[in-house]
Amino acid sequence: MKKQINKKQPFVLSIAGFDPCAGAGILADIKTFEQIQVYGLGVCSGITFQNDNVFNGVNWTHLNDICSQLQLLIKRYKFEYIKIGIIEDLQVLNQLIDFLLKEIPQVKIIWDPILSASTGYHFLEMMDSSFIYFICQKIFLVTPNIPEIKKMMNMENPFEAAESLSKACAVLLKGGHSDSDICTDILYMKGQTYTYEKERLEQGEKHGSGCVLSAAIAAFLTLGNTLTESCQMAKAYMQDYLASSNNLLGHHNAVAVPIKV
Repeated sequence: MKKQINKKQPFVLSIAGFDPCAGAGILADIKTFEQIQVYGLGVCSGITFQNDNVFNGVNWTHLNDICSQLQLLIKRYKFEYIKIGIIEDLQVLNQLIDFLLKEIPQVKIIWDPILSASTGYHFLEMMDSSFIYFICQKIFLVTPNIPEIKKMMNMENPFEAAESLSKACAVLLKGGHSDSDICTDILYMKGQTYTYEKERLEQGEKHGSGCVLSAAIAAFLTLGNTLTESCQMAKAYMQDYLASSNNLLGHHNAVAVPIKV
């Protein structure tokens, strides 16, 4: 006899790479989800050969295999938000999003557009700004850093690029690559901007920090918070994570910010 699951249990899904050192990708996302008190599930988009300091390559998971992983999860669990991390190319991303929207028409997709690993390995070399805009019209939120948004939109000014892309979907422009002593993330949404500021930490660089931030946003959204609230709480979660160690691998601690139940 099949057991029933708790329909009220908050589930959130990450489609991302497997990082053996657990600093980034699925494992980092699952750690984040669990600390924010949502149940995290993961689908592998690629197996990476890396540690926190060296990236030697990736074996991509075929789209059919990604979808096969997804089908059983979608049948059993309810997802309101799904996060996508590293992906083989824009064509695979577009087909994956179409599959998700066909299976779960109301799902809200968060894309963390990882163009390069912190160790220097580059993903998604071929950027087509018009195709990216087309893809983003189908998703809820994209979370690029400054170099990523410039490359994605083929524009030198990152703020103008983020504003332009925000006509397709919400854009959280991460400020970690700025030269300022204050790290400012800017959310562009429906013609409005919202800023989230934290002091830059002296030893705050962390492997997989972008994965953790986007996962935290997805988790807080799953708990019923608005996007602006979720970005603010994720920023606080990130600050604790960045301060958690003096090396490239951070530690995940239980959230110290209020959660809307």
